[in-house]
Amino acid sequence: MPDTGGYFQAGIQEKELVFWGSGTFRLLLCESALWTPETATLQQVLDSEFIEQFGYSRKLLNPGTGTWSSTNRREERLDSQSQSAIGGGLLVDGLAILKNASAKANLPLIVDSGSNTFTTPVAHGLAANELILITSNIALPGGVIENQIYYASNPSGPTFQIAATPGGAAIDLTDNGSGNIYLRYASGKLIAWAKFDPPKQIADGASGQFLLNFAGLNSGYVAGI
Repeated sequence: MPDTGGYFQAGIQEKELVFWGSGTFRLLLCESALWTPETATLQQVLDSEFIEQFGYSRKLLNPGTGTWSSTNRREERLDSQSQSAIGGGLLVDGLAILKNASAKANLPLIVDSGSNTFTTPVAHGLAANELILITSNIALPGGVIENQIYYASNPSGPTFQIAATPGGAAIDLTDNGSGNIYLRYASGKLIAWAKFDPPKQIADGASGQFLLNFAGLNSGYVAGI
């Protein structure tokens, strides 16, 4: 795990889903992690995930061939991921692993309550009924419920609407909200998470290394965090 010079606390769930080759697994890095060490929700992880700036992006995990540990009586795999900071520093105090998550993390939004639409600065690539979360550091648009996962509706180029059910009616937005409003890509299953203290500082122009250990159990591979 990250070499922070301090301590970390972690949790894991859905370990039966962690089989390499049965899906993709991505590493998410977070700041001001909102969850407790014992429990975390997908919404908390997404809301704490770094904005895609200063070089941040989700990392595709790809552990090497497993080796048998006679001491621990298990097969073990390692994956090392590097995160560079470009144009600004990153202060990492949490991470999470998602299965079958989007490679894209988030995009800023412009809200038009008159047409019930959201617009991103570039094409968002959303598919109809893709799972998404809308966040704001001040106030969400009227009609949007905090921490509720929605379905993308009528996605086209940089615009989309949101629905409470797959193929359902677009949510009526009663105002534009305020603050920094973001689209968070919410597809995927939360597998594991960790918080650590002190945070790992990645200075502008530097890189941070994250080493993850995976151990083979009867039910599959789980993150050794």
